[in-house]
This record gives sequence, structure tokens and C-alpha cells, in this order.
Amino acid sequence: MLANSKLYEKNHPRPRSQIDKKIENRKELYQNLRRKILKKYDFRCANPDCLIPRDKLDVRCLQIDHVNNNGYEELKEFYCTTNPKFLKKVLDDTEGNYQLLCAYCNWLKRFELKIYPLMIYEEKKFDPI
Repeated sequence: MLANSKLYEKNHPRPRSQIDKKIENRKELYQNLRRKILKKYDFRCANPDCLIPRDKLDVRCLQIDHVNNNGYEELKEFYCTTNPKFLKKVLDDTEGNYQLLCAYCNWLKRFELKIYPLMIYEEKKFDPI
């Protein structure tokens, strides 16, 4: 059946404008959800010891962080952090499972808790300090 659908797509391609519109809608949905998440968490890094002053912090550098460090498990479910279902889950969260961290604080947290990519940590015995 899959072969038939590929054959159909090959012989009946969608118009380019239809594909472009779908991509644009997806980008707009992502941007709207991200804007709501930033507003929910007050456009700031949750780390009280953040070295970057709030007035100098660029909101494009804010990242969604899992407070309980279970992001890997959610990544299996949602495949990527730009998935609208994941963003809606963050937006609807009332239990405090998520926070916003600037990229600097997020990486510091990963190093302090030794949450590096597995192959770097185990195979190469990488010690950042």
C-alpha cells in the first residue's frame, strides 16, 4: 500500500503554494505558542544566579528546561521540542515541571548534573572542568 501512495504522490504532486502555506502555518503556530510560553514565564531566566542581566538578555536565547531533568523521556514522545503538542503541554503545565533558562544557565546545569550527550560522557570520558 505504501508503494501505491508513493506512486500516487509522484504522479500527482501537490502544488508548491499548498506546501508553502502549510509550512508558513506551522511556523506561525510555533511562534504563537513560544510567545505565550515566554509570557507565562515572564520573559526571564529562572536561575536566580544568572550572570546575564534581564535587560541585556535576548529572549531568543531562552530555552525550555525540564525541572526534573526528564527531557529525554519526553523527547521520545514528542520527537522534538518544536512540536506543537509539546509546546501546548508546557503551556498547560500547572505543576512546575518546566522553566525557562538562558542558554548559558541551561548548559551550566547540564554540566553540573553531568547531563552531557551520552557518547561524549561515556566513550571519551569527557570532563569539562
